Amino acid sequence: MVELIVVISIFSILAGVTLFNFSGFNSNITLQNLANQIALQIKTAQTDAISGKLPSSFFPPNKPSFGVYFDISGGQNRDKFIYFADISNQGYLSNGFNSVCGGASGNECLSQIMIQSGDLINKICVNGGTDCGNQILNVTFKRPFPDASFYYGNSANSSISDAEIEIISKKGQMKTIIIRTT
Repeated sequence: MVELIVVISIFSILAGVTLFNFSGFNSNITLQNLANQIALQIKTAQTDAISGKLPSSFFPPNKPSFGVYFDISGGQNRDKFIYFADISNQGYLSNGFNSVCGGASGNECLSQIMIQSGDLINKICVNGGTDCGNQILNVTFKRPFPDASFYYGNSANSSISDAEIEIISKKGQMKTIIIRTT
């Protein structure tokens, strides 16, 4: 009987440790999935821009730039970002989160991506994390060049070498996605 109690106790301790660590493991996986989703959406923008995805009749006279828009200013919209076609080729999404998405003619917003896991975009910085003042970032790609252009805050700046998007889980774990111009 004593041996049975010892075995059950050991099994209970192992099960408790496993279940306790599972929530941390799950949190880490959802954060990694979000980082991959953001990186994939940026890569999709690059691919669509280089290939000239949409027909020129849809966006006369030239094929548009494509990009991804983030705006966490004021602590809002930390759970979403936008994939857009830059019809005007100005380097940014014209109406921000006020855009109507869906790809209708004349509308830049193609899709608004909601972060379902409860993780959030925590911070946006540029130039190696030295400038974190603005919390609005447009990453755009213009045909035929594969290089990223950054529109940070309310202005385009050719001296930006990289952008960093920090994401955070519900448990406080953080990951950083680094986007370089190249």
